[in-house]
Amino acid sequence: MHKHAGSDPVGALPHALQLLAEARQAGDPAALTAALRAAAWAHRGTSAHRTALRLLDEAVRTSAAPDLADHLADALVSRAAVLSELGRTDAAQRDLSRARSLVARSRRPALALQQATLLANLGRAEEALRLLRLVEQDAASSLDERVKAANNVAVLESQLGRHAAALRHVAAASAEAPAAGPATEAGVTSTAAWVHVQAGRPVAGIALFERAGTLYAAAGLPLGEHYTEYADALADLRLLPEALSAAERAVTELAQTPLMRAEAQLRVARLLLLTGDGLQAATVARKSARAFRRQGRTPWAVRASALALEAQADSLTAAQLAALRRQAAALREHGLLAEAVEAYLVAGRVSGRAADLAEAGRLASRGPVLLRLKGRVAGALAAGSPEQVLRHARAGLADLARHRDALPSMELRAHASGHGVELGELAMQAVLPSQRPAAALAWMERTRAAALRTSSAAVLSVADLRAALAGATLVEYAVVRGTLHAVVVEPTRTRLVALGPADDAVRGGDALLFALRRLARAGAPAASQDAARTSTTSLLARLSARLLEPLGLDRSAPLVVVPAGPLQHIPWTPLHDGPVTVAPSATVWASTVGAVAPPRTVALVAGPELPGAVAEVSALAEQHPGATCLQPPHSTPAATLEAVERSDLAHLACHGRIRVDNPLFSSLVLTDGALTVQELGSRTRTPPQVVLAACDSAVQTTYAGEESLGFVSALLDRGTRGLLASTVLLPDLDVVPLMRRLHAELVRGTPVASALHTARSGLDLGSPGELVASCAFQAYGAG
Repeated sequence: MHKHAGSDPVGALPHALQLLAEARQAGDPAALTAALRAAAWAHRGTSAHRTALRLLDEAVRTSAAPDLADHLADALVSRAAVLSELGRTDAAQRDLSRARSLVARSRRPALALQQATLLANLGRAEEALRLLRLVEQDAASSLDERVKAANNVAVLESQLGRHAAALRHVAAASAEAPAAGPATEAGVTSTAAWVHVQAGRPVAGIALFERAGTLYAAAGLPLGEHYTEYADALADLRLLPEALSAAERAVTELAQTPLMRAEAQLRVARLLLLTGDGLQAATVARKSARAFRRQGRTPWAVRASALALEAQADSLTAAQLAALRRQAAALREHGLLAEAVEAYLVAGRVSGRAADLAEAGRLASRGPVLLRLKGRVAGALAAGSPEQVLRHARAGLADLARHRDALPSMELRAHASGHGVELGELAMQAVLPSQRPAAALAWMERTRAAALRTSSAAVLSVADLRAALAGATLVEYAVVRGTLHAVVVEPTRTRLVALGPADDAVRGGDALLFALRRLARAGAPAASQDAARTSTTSLLARLSARLLEPLGLDRSAPLVVVPAGPLQHIPWTPLHDGPVTVAPSATVWASTVGAVAPPRTVALVAGPELPGAVAEVSALAEQHPGATCLQPPHSTPAATLEAVERSDLAHLACHGRIRVDNPLFSSLVLTDGALTVQELGSRTRTPPQVVLAACDSAVQTTYAGEESLGFVSALLDRGTRGLLASTVLLPDLDVVPLMRRLHAELVRGTPVASALHTARSGLDLGSPGELVASCAFQAYGAG
């Protein structure tokens, strides 16, 4: 029954309690001890540790007679496990020492397993590993004991940075785990997921985490440990809000398990720091450090104390800096490489001391890719010349690119780019003083829009880019230490221009969007609309003067704009007199260059609850004989996807719902459902040209590493070469004249940007609706 309670605690608990009731009635001490252990073990498996401890205290008392030595040893080993998980490590050690003198040969693997767990929790990993390997090899070990030993070896090897060994052991544990019961299989699968992520195999790891969650739920088991390990994986993938949520859920789930709860709290502290809440991170880290000290877990306490100091990096005193160095050395001695690297790196950042940075780099070189990136940051910070900075940045970003390329989705690739932000910033700081525009452009390109598959191509040379531009001008912006810089690639020259603080341009863009939304509001009083029109016109002039006029551009020439992340929300089209195309990067834009042919197949789709959409599609159908026209009730998501996938040109006029918090679930509202970014991004083909006549369809969520997600990125990622989308709310009906003129150009095979430029020239800017329409639409790509 004890074995059953360990492998399936939820299923075993009713039987164990029934057995306990029968044993109490029978009055046999041996049977009662066994029943108490089984019931306690089932309670432990459901996180009822205090109930388990009460039952095990009774089991120890019941088996105190000399002829029950084996039963007493078993009870002591079980109680040690529960005490350890409650954080009472000294009491657990006393029970194990007492059991050692009593245990029979057949029970030694169980004792060794528990002793190894205690040693691991105390930070004595190598001692724990020696015991676990003995359990793996001991003929007396049961299947369950062998599986748990291999599983725990995998965890420790991974923590020590020995990932190949960790993968071997977790594979062995996984092969035998199903036969050991549902609880064991769920736990081993969760460990396998964590080990794979730590070894730099995130795709396999995430899949295993999903399977582990299913197994835990099917077995009715508590999810605290699962959430803890899942938080680690999500953090490595830079899904930081999701990771923080998982870690906080782990803390809640582990409320009755102080040992694991303290570990989960430490994860919460680290994630708070990564999300920018240093004050709260320091508070939570100090709280977990106190818990670890109460539990006698010195290495864990050092980790938490170091993190608390890292969270205060901007205000460390000399004494605190010295303490951080001592903690870094202690972490190194305990084999906690990732934590030691972080502590040395923070100390080096604060002090500028080369020795701290060198040690961070040396330790990181032995770790997986994300740890090696931190080593490259340390090397770049310690570098004595711009060339050395660029060498470290180049190597680190190449390492990151290989990691990112293994990820299966655009979302995961976008988040992964966040790991390279600091290296990219250091590279830009190193290259800008040289005033070499080609070098600055190359580094801008290395650090943006890498999540799009088309950006996996080598960064274009200026000569190749100029050839692709074919007489057009490209301006690519970057923000470095708060200052806006632009590289200008013209037909005969390339320039690097500093444009001053970026904040005022960002604020100007925000103000313009606000004014356009006021202007688009139907039924507003005339005075309000006049004020909004005046504000819009003034803000357009100010933004053009701030962002384009200092560059001395030919105002009528075609322009390709690659905005920096903070400038992506700005409507660029009305800021320049010539045709304007916006792109996530110059490399992505160049991949869309090619001959544009008149569309042979056209899909025109109108969404529901939008009378202007039906009028719009009906008007456009006259320009496209033979087009597939879908109007309510026929414009369902399935019908729309089928039509869009078969078309050369797709026009969708519908409501847009933007999810800034989760851009893959931004959607276009269709009949009986919605079409999400995720669904569009999963198609094997999207049309060469797409018009999204939907409110806010150009709005993208930006991420660290100059990445963005939304309809624009999803369509460009799947092969669309020319795209029109709106940066603001669209007034119903007022866009119909613009769309008719636009399609008159598209039907001739005109690229989207040129078609939009021609269509806008016929708008009456005195009309609030047409002024909004002239500002709202933006072209993306060269097609």
